[in-house]
Amino acid sequence: MMNLKVCASLALLTIFISKPIFSLADVQCGDTITTAEVLSQDLSCDLETQVTIEGPSGSLDMNGYVLTCEDSDSAGISLEGLGAVLVGGTIDTCGISVFLEGDGFHSVQGLISDSPGVGFIVESDNNSINGSMFLSGGPGSIGFQLNGDFSHISGNSLSGNSDAIAGIVIAGSFSQVIQNTIDGSIFGIIIEPPTVNGLVIQNVISNSSDIGIVMDFDIVDPPSMNYIISGNQVTGSNGEADLVDETPDACLSSNTWFGNIFDTASPSCLE
Repeated sequence: MMNLKVCASLALLTIFISKPIFSLADVQCGDTITTAEVLSQDLSCDLETQVTIEGPSGSLDMNGYVLTCEDSDSAGISLEGLGAVLVGGTIDTCGISVFLEGDGFHSVQGLISDSPGVGFIVESDNNSINGSMFLSGGPGSIGFQLNGDFSHISGNSLSGNSDAIAGIVIAGSFSQVIQNTIDGSIFGIIIEPPTVNGLVIQNVISNSSDIGIVMDFDIVDPPSMNYIISGNQVTGSNGEADLVDETPDACLSSNTWFGNIFDTASPSCLE
């Protein structure tokens, strides 16, 4: 006779196995996702926001499928609440592909944005975008717009976007922009004032029509401070220089430029 403890363990195991971690959901346009779902088909939608993922329990594995916006001025997927997750698919022809807002701590991985506008807009804090790609892009487009603080952006790429304003715009403090590849935008990475304490490390930026990495300055705002810009490879810029720091007295500022590979810099103290 089977031990009662063994029988109980097998019963619990059967219950656990019979309850899937993800469900293959019939996700529809306009849905707000509050559980762990896996997309089972392509979607084509004509709404202001096509799909919303609400954390902390909401997540969507796009499973390689494509979400298309019929209106190019609309948003694709919005991450709301705290800790929503989005992985593995393509968002096509949306004005904004992915919008990270709410309370932050969201995660986006392995997404492809084929957008005429902005690929990824980060409005909340403590978000990460990894292993994602921004394609096409129209005049004035931006790959990654980081408005929130404590953003972690790594292993992403942008290519073939000669009309894009920038691959990455850093407008939030404590951002970490690491090991991204940007080829062929007007500016590779723009650091906007008055952000502080950022890391821009080991990015590869090529063929910018103006500047590869620029520390911007606006007389209205305090300058950006305490940045480390290091180990980046920036080549082929066709404008002012590969590396530019517009901060007054840039050579004496708290921003540290070192160990970068480049052809031209302004001022010449940047390394």
